Amino acid sequence: MNLQDQFSAFFSNRVVELLAGAVGLNPAQAQMALRAILPRQLDHLADLADNPQTAVGLGDLWSMGDLSNDPETALSSPEGISRLENLGQTMSNRLFGNGGTGNWLGDAAQLIDGNQNAATRLSNLALPLLLSFLGRSGVTAQNAASQLTGMRGALSAMLPTAGLAAGTASVTPNLGKGEVIDSVVARPEVEVERGAPVAAAAPTPTPEPERHLEAVPPAPVVTEERSGCNPLWLLPLLLLAGLAWYLTQNRAEPVPAPTPTTTTEQTTETTTTETTTATSTADEGIVVANVQDGADLPIEPFVLSGTAPADEVITITNQDGEVLATETADASGNWEAQMPAPLEGTNTYTLTGTPSNATSEFAVNGVAGAAATEGAAETTGATTTTETAVVPVEITDPASGAAVAAESFNISGTGQPNASYSLFEDGVNVGTFFADETGAWTADITAAQEGERNYILVDENGNQVAELPVVVNAPVASADCSVNDVLTLSLADGDTVSAPFRFGGTGSAESYQVRVFRGADQIGETEVDNGDNCAWSYLSQPGGREDEVGEIRYEVTPAGADAPEADITLNVIQSGVNFENGEYVGPTGN
Repeated sequence: MNLQDQFSAFFSNRVVELLAGAVGLNPAQAQMALRAILPRQLDHLADLADNPQTAVGLGDLWSMGDLSNDPETALSSPEGISRLENLGQTMSNRLFGNGGTGNWLGDAAQLIDGNQNAATRLSNLALPLLLSFLGRSGVTAQNAASQLTGMRGALSAMLPTAGLAAGTASVTPNLGKGEVIDSVVARPEVEVERGAPVAAAAPTPTPEPERHLEAVPPAPVVTEERSGCNPLWLLPLLLLAGLAWYLTQNRAEPVPAPTPTTTTEQTTETTTTETTTATSTADEGIVVANVQDGADLPIEPFVLSGTAPADEVITITNQDGEVLATETADASGNWEAQMPAPLEGTNTYTLTGTPSNATSEFAVNGVAGAAATEGAAETTGATTTTETAVVPVEITDPASGAAVAAESFNISGTGQPNASYSLFEDGVNVGTFFADETGAWTADITAAQEGERNYILVDENGNQVAELPVVVNAPVASADCSVNDVLTLSLADGDTVSAPFRFGGTGSAESYQVRVFRGADQIGETEVDNGDNCAWSYLSQPGGREDEVGEIRYEVTPAGADAPEADITLNVIQSGVNFENGEYVGPTGN
């Protein structure tokens, strides 16, 4: 089977139907949009290959380990679609930049009734699929630069002729949700009114006449002959070149393909202050420290952590071979991975290390309504046995009832090594943070409102583990806010929070405009005054169904500026934990 046939089989009518259904289009619309998107991606990848600074790192690449063996499997479930789209968005941002896709996505949106959101999502879904195909084809990037001349524009001619049945895919309506602004805290004397929800309109695609690709052979395409170079190799070579550049820019978290190996019989025993481990893997082995083998877990995302050889890349797959997470152990061998919710029933996870090829395997049972694991955990798998003592959480600073500054103060303490904790201020989430390998942690609080405030610490299982009442002093006016020329934020890009949540910072502008986006749709906009103490605060509660987890992006623009000074994307959990009148109740569902 030649490359053309392989490409057609990989990117089949069924795959286009699944892509169309995932973004709310019919197959004919999805095909038209792909014809507008892929050639422009090709141009950008060619530019990257022509640049000596990005071309110098090109070399042989592995296939995409984040995908299943075929695209239909990757697109067969909501979880798979979400994982694929997040991967594509990350790769698109690194390869093309945040604004690099604007022109071609606008052209694609015009072909599908102006549906910008669908065009963006389709681009993100298609990119990793194409890269996966190219990696499996065995093509290298070593001669890519020599074959770029005159090749631009050839991709559109290589795509299948339009002929998909427009009505064969199920279309998922766009359930746009509004951003509800509960309140904004800035100057104590200023009261900001509650904002109204802004809903994203659901697109209404125009169906096209039903046509069948199999019934009508594609019309012959006449192309100009190009000095001994087959255009069919353009797609593999250029996309591999782009992926190589991406990897050279983001070496901290490479994603190797899972390697099926046989566990060795060598036994290594490791003893630390908190953990006693016996493993049967190569070198030091991979140890899961916080989840018991055979445990019942609720059907919700969870955190997996443990130890491995220093700087080991750990790939976690399920029983179907799908890659669920990839993390790199730190210099001390500690690692932690955010895992998707287990499926109902038995879930078998395999951890594979690179470069050691060490493996570890364990299973959990997904049970609706099951309590999250707590207390001492014992993990016994085919290769791992671990016992971990639970370390109580203590707040060491400030003291209970202490007076703290309104501008900014820190809460510090100790707890479980490498564990994550969420901090709540009077029932409002103000961030999630991690303890280090010794269990020490620090949380930064910015622009708290004057008066008595109560802070509650919640662990990964939704249990309250510490509480701290403080008194926030009156803000101290600053003579000159220009000392804070650079805008600061209390949350970082990629942080996880549960709604409602608050973030803020310091800056020199008189006020800041906060725009809120879900995907490409703007769902909220608020003007926030900067306080006399150069500190500002913003309370957000984006609409969404209970248990829904999604990315919400925030642009913060100083008054009078043309471009945002800060742009962060947060993972927002709509369920979170329950508070009534500021008092902690417990995890949702308890």
